[in-house]
Amino acid sequence: MEISDSPLENYRNWLELPRDATLMILMKLQQVEILESVQFVCKPWYDLCKEPFMWRIIYFQDLDEIGWFPGRYMERPKSVFPNGPKMLFNHEKMVFNAIDRSSGGLIDLDIEGFVPYSLCSYVASRCTQLKRFRLLPRRKISSKIITEALEKLSSLEELEICPCSSHTEEVVSIIHSCPSLATFKLNRALCYRNWSCDDVALAIGRTITDLRNLQLIGNNMTNVGLMAILEGCSRLQSLACVVVTI
Repeated sequence: MEISDSPLENYRNWLELPRDATLMILMKLQQVEILESVQFVCKPWYDLCKEPFMWRIIYFQDLDEIGWFPGRYMERPKSVFPNGPKMLFNHEKMVFNAIDRSSGGLIDLDIEGFVPYSLCSYVASRCTQLKRFRLLPRRKISSKIITEALEKLSSLEELEICPCSSHTEEVVSIIHSCPSLATFKLNRALCYRNWSCDDVALAIGRTITDLRNLQLIGNNMTNVGLMAILEGCSRLQSLACVVVTI
């Protein structure tokens, strides 16, 4: 048996893989990795990484750890990208770029960390097919901005949110903006004693009447609030409550 003198002959050329196979492999990677490095490996991969199909589901978590501000530089092959050897990554722009690449086909958006202030309005104007939205910011975003965005997302079925506010009225306004939800998760790491949690429960029972799944974390509602949910949400299948005194 002949043994090849060149070790490279024993390895598969990834560029020879079928397009669909390469696409599925790339979709297994974290999207931050795709935007920061993978797409710059070669021109065919760059083209695949811009396919809208790859961006129907977008997850960006722990964004405070990678930073929102212009970060590290990364070398780019001049032969593939002749406009410059380096690219400066700004993670805020990176999220918006990922949304743009979906070409309006985004159905699932999961953002956790230091969420940019303009994210909600950006999503509302470009993601009309969005069905699931998980928004866990670690800095305050105006409830008015969130409410105005949710009112435009008519296809939204599932919402998980941690509002950075201790004011009942602001939380209730968010609830009123999305009456057609099937799944609603309202999470608070802390429950403020001045937070009238029965008002939140009453708003849920009166507004989101087709609710199937509800999760409340850090809510001090009483039996009054509980009964409002059970009576108002007749199709409710699951109710998860944490840090609740009933």
